[in-house]
Amino acid sequence: MSRAKQLFNQPQPTTRNHGGYGAYERLVEEQYIQMLMTNTLNNTFYADTQQLMDDAMVSHQEMAEVDAGFMARALVYARNEGLMRLQPLYGLALLSKVDADQFAKVFSKVVQTPADLADFLTILRGLGRGQGGRAVKRQVSLFLNGISEYWVIKYNGRGRGYSLGDMIATAHPKPIDLKQQALFRYLRGHEVDLTELPQLQALEKLKATLTRQVGCI
Repeated sequence: MSRAKQLFNQPQPTTRNHGGYGAYERLVEEQYIQMLMTNTLNNTFYADTQQLMDDAMVSHQEMAEVDAGFMARALVYARNEGLMRLQPLYGLALLSKVDADQFAKVFSKVVQTPADLADFLTILRGLGRGQGGRAVKRQVSLFLNGISEYWVIKYNGRGRGYSLGDMIATAHPKPIDLKQQALFRYLRGHEVDLTELPQLQALEKLKATLTRQVGCI
């Protein structure tokens, strides 16, 4: 190979990374997958949290405009294969405004636990979307219709901004049976017969026992 070919036939950088070094632009789809799988929204050496959030917003919006279907599939991939949480939830919140059908198809594959739902609703509120509209409320209601006593014990509260009771007050899901009606009333802090909810009944008995023991000390 000639020296001239070695020096002048190399691909030239087309952009700069956050460190100021030359980099190469990728296809929108490739950039989006890379962002979903690596951007954790924490401070890094070359970019702070705000810069990463701004970059993520641009990437999510660009992908939504180019191909909302690809965006939806990518969110599912990042959540399930990449084991990422915050970026897929962020993208899902933006997708809900752009394409309600794609949003509905992938909601349950991205929002998998009450903690996910709490963070999703917090993101919506932070984006100025309030409760997100009918499409969001419909999916939130479907999710809440599937909660279990175990989830109630594990996830109710936890300082995420939305408790399960808050979510019920926000979405107003219709209980599918009397057992679920009792579960919803419990979460909203109302008086309820826990006969059909043995795990919660046991929890309340434990609380009462501990309270009595503390009172006797």
